[in-house]
Amino acid sequence: MQLFFFIWLICIVINQVVFFGACFKLYCIVAAMPHTFVIALIISLYCLKSMIKETRNDYNANKNKQLGAVQIDIDKKLSIMCPLCNTKMILRTARHGKYKGKSFWGCRNYPECHGIVNID
Repeated sequence: MQLFFFIWLICIVINQVVFFGACFKLYCIVAAMPHTFVIALIISLYCLKSMIKETRNDYNANKNKQLGAVQIDIDKKLSIMCPLCNTKMILRTARHGKYKGKSFWGCRNYPECHGIVNID
């Protein structure tokens, strides 16, 4: 709301200087109010829309950044060991078969060791 009134004041001053030869008498300012109000409203809505868009982008960027940090922390804290060869396992995603797209823990020594732990 303060932004709108500030923009409206600036519009009135610019209007009075440019179109009325710097006349700041009360009847000149009253005559300028309706059209400067509309101009200030349009400018304020545009500024508000831009600020909302920037805020939304910042929020999404921070959210994705935090989710990435959480995933890294989970991967570091969880150290699941292979049931076959007792080495650390890696979080993997199935690319083929009926489990395609599902995550599972697979052994780091994959071609040699086929140890897996399913994630339910």
